[in-house]
Amino acid sequence: MKISFEDARVLVNAQLNIFSASGIRERSGLDIITVCILLSYLNNKTPELTTDIAIKEDLVRLKDSNEISEDLANIFKKYINLIPGFPSEILGLDISDINRVQNKSFFRILNEWNDFVDRNQVIWSYEEILLLFDALETPVENSYGSDSPFMTPKDVVKLITSSLLINDNAKNIYDPFARTGEFISEIGSLLNNGIKIVASSLHNASLITAKLKMFMLQTSDVKWIRPINNTFIPDVSEKFDYIITNPPFGIKTNKRTGGEWTTEFNNGRSEIDFLCHILDHLSEAGNAAILVPDGILSSGGKVESLRKKMIEEGILEAAISLPPKMFYNTGVKAAILFLNKTKFNDRILLMDATSLGSKSKLKHNFSEADISSIVYIVDQFRTNTKSTDSISSVVSLNQLKENNYDLQCASYLTESIYPEKTNSIASLLNECNELEIAIKNVQANIARLLK
Repeated sequence: MKISFEDARVLVNAQLNIFSASGIRERSGLDIITVCILLSYLNNKTPELTTDIAIKEDLVRLKDSNEISEDLANIFKKYINLIPGFPSEILGLDISDINRVQNKSFFRILNEWNDFVDRNQVIWSYEEILLLFDALETPVENSYGSDSPFMTPKDVVKLITSSLLINDNAKNIYDPFARTGEFISEIGSLLNNGIKIVASSLHNASLITAKLKMFMLQTSDVKWIRPINNTFIPDVSEKFDYIITNPPFGIKTNKRTGGEWTTEFNNGRSEIDFLCHILDHLSEAGNAAILVPDGILSSGGKVESLRKKMIEEGILEAAISLPPKMFYNTGVKAAILFLNKTKFNDRILLMDATSLGSKSKLKHNFSEADISSIVYIVDQFRTNTKSTDSISSVVSLNQLKENNYDLQCASYLTESIYPEKTNSIASLLNECNELEIAIKNVQANIARLLK
């Protein structure tokens, strides 16, 4: 039986309501639910992970505990030593409030997850694990509000990873602002093929979720690095074949020197800082996808100079404008920039996807069909077989120069929507007069027929 996201979400919300009635904060409640999902996973998967522990015996002993949070921490400390890849960060989960719930209530919640797993015949596949984390992360977004350090929405992740086309020959992949590991999770089918994964997560809460997710996906060999002091940017020196990220927008950062792009264009804004960081760390055959505020597509000054250099050096491959509210709890309008150091086409694909998708209470959503439509256009562009459509335009360097290197698709679509040559007002008046005479003639003919 296939897991239903809605069923998982309903279970999460029902358990949060139980915690709320006990005076437990929502964030702490979410961490307790995370622990229950982990315990349910271990209950099923431990024999595959190690023969050195007996999870069922540990849970039986826990039933008699008067300090569940402390005893759980001790159990996890044991697992850190005995289970390969078990994340030590699990000790950072906020489960202190668990002592406010009676043992009976805690085990009722744990058993609900065990029953959910059995009822849905969960085999802890890649898709199932991601679905359960999606069900958890939606209320996490609501809990943190506009300050959320958390996830990139699933539809945005799917769109970007489907469009990036990661080659099997890639040596490494890098996410410099991994949040809860959405991108590296989505490309999980590649993670165990000898590709080196490097990721950075700024917030402890998101890092815990990311590392726990990677452990359950059995891709815990990801190398995690930390940002440079007083900046959002990780301390990394190597070059990468693929870079994919959703950095923070609009945050003031310390100006710094670094590689060529950072030294020349860094302006103390987080989105530009990350874009320059990516440009500095792309390998000679590198590809990248980065989410940016829509304003980067048309801003003047140093940002325009940055666009000019990316375009004239043949690095920028495509820019896709997204609808507002594609992210939880914010109306910010974003775009996706695709970079390709080996692109064969001297033109650039610009797309206005703002008319696609549908609105919900929390955000604007792309359906599978919307994602497929966008990916299809990108694929056509890459294979030089693109046909005419109403949401994209392939533009030349000369066109971009004439428009101050503006990357807004609407600036170029107007040429195909409206004729380049329009009739003068005088000729339009003459046409109106001719039509008026023709109408009067028709009316006269009808009147004669009626006599």
